[in-house]
Amino acid sequence: MGKQAIALKIRLRLGTGLPACNKRTAPMPKSARFGARAAWCLPVLLCLGSLAGSLALTIQPPVSGPVALIFPPWWNAGRAMLAAAGAGAIVRFGAAPFIVVIIPGAGAPANTGAWLRLDPLHFGGCGLHHS
Repeated sequence: MGKQAIALKIRLRLGTGLPACNKRTAPMPKSARFGARAAWCLPVLLCLGSLAGSLALTIQPPVSGPVALIFPPWWNAGRAMLAAAGAGAIVRFGAAPFIVVIIPGAGAPANTGAWLRLDPLHFGGCGLHHS
């Protein structure tokens, strides 16, 4: 028996003799893969929920002046304009066709189908252009 054969026997007994590609391992069960996915899913959902909650508390619509109404993204400009027309005078569209900037009228209905009512002067995409 040569020196290489003896060295290979010693390495095999210590568990370091075979490269990693030759070691046979059992495939990971589906339950373990789901557990790994769920391990990062919960923290991500908690972060997104806390971000949404903090945004809802800090972003308030303006008391007076123009208001940017943000409608669902799948609405076209015509549908958003018709929905916003009942809430006040339309000033302009925002950066996207589903964002409409209005000046609310007295007694205007609050439920126009808009997801958000924001101050357009704080958001560049729907702000008023001054010359």
